[in-house]
Amino acid sequence: MTFGRSEFEARYERLRTALRETGMDAVLVTNPETVEYLGAGAGLDLAWYRQFSRSIDFPTIAVVPETGVPTLIVHNVFEDVVRQATDGACELRTYYEGEARSYVPPTVDTLTDICPAVPNVGIEIGAGTTTDLKLGVPLGAMQAIQERLPHAEFLDAGDVLRSVRMAKTDAERSCIRRATAAIDAAFERVFAEIEPGMSETDVVAICNRLVSEHGARPVWTLACTNPFEILPRPDVTLDPGDTLFLDIGATVGGYHSDYNRMAVVGEPSAEQIEHNRMAAAVTNELADAVEPGTTPADIVDLCRAEYRSRGLGSTLGLTSETKIGHSIGLTLSEAPQLTGYDETTLEPGMVLCIEPAVLTDEAFFMSEQIVIVTDDGGEIVSSADQKLASIT
Repeated sequence: MTFGRSEFEARYERLRTALRETGMDAVLVTNPETVEYLGAGAGLDLAWYRQFSRSIDFPTIAVVPETGVPTLIVHNVFEDVVRQATDGACELRTYYEGEARSYVPPTVDTLTDICPAVPNVGIEIGAGTTTDLKLGVPLGAMQAIQERLPHAEFLDAGDVLRSVRMAKTDAERSCIRRATAAIDAAFERVFAEIEPGMSETDVVAICNRLVSEHGARPVWTLACTNPFEILPRPDVTLDPGDTLFLDIGATVGGYHSDYNRMAVVGEPSAEQIEHNRMAAAVTNELADAVEPGTTPADIVDLCRAEYRSRGLGSTLGLTSETKIGHSIGLTLSEAPQLTGYDETTLEPGMVLCIEPAVLTDEAFFMSEQIVIVTDDGGEIVSSADQKLASIT
């Protein structure tokens, strides 16, 4: 699938508007996911391309001026793929393997050609936060570009680039919906296919197969009987009484979805059922509270209140640093983050993964939901049953 020319032209105009508000004359983008957002692969289901084009050895670079036509600098191997994806929405310049950092000269030439004065250029400097848009080229390469443009002032464009990516377009949300639907379908069958005695990695293989059968690419599956072991283990089997945390991730067109459901090997106890029920209830209350104008910090405050009302205050200490969810898009976790210190105003089009947990001595219970912020509230798009499943 491809998004087409009009989709990327709209993205460029959104970025140009943000540049005008900040006084930047152009942005030089190297962060792989943001470069994809600007045309280099977003909407394409080509795993080989995404793997190699995100390599620091073969970067794709985007130059978007405040006025004028954007340009993508691509390795010659990727030229046809990117040309197909962008459908003429931008100019392409290619570089070839040869001398180290052979993409530096065409990048400098592009900046000079489309913005001769080159006074203010935004780049991804980053402040060290989890959602920073980090450089996709070596620091030495960026310094070489700066040295060849001695009259330019390089500014941090991280906030600008994050802001244009946060609210998803119709095309982006369509990809996320399709990825979520594949996870929904996987959860409809997976617990019936899992058997006691299987390893955690056996469970992952089943999930990946089911996601693939429903038209998405599996990218992130956790099957854990120990909440503190994040990676599935081939030597750990599902034994009677174990609580299974199963978190399935998938992509369509490079866009992610990711949510979990819980199961018990054998018949669940009344206590396990209640812990799972409370986790689902808190999650759904938070999802129902999503609407434009609220902030992640507001949602965390509500989560504290929900925990107190259910007597869960001692199970998980919620502080301003605690994360109870995140946004999703071209990366599995991106801005805004559902933390007590994130004051980003939610806007229609943002897509959230809400994931508060109920922590017990034996496990933690979670029942994530994928929520799209709409004009007048939030739409829960994850549909798998939140009931605690039984593996027999």
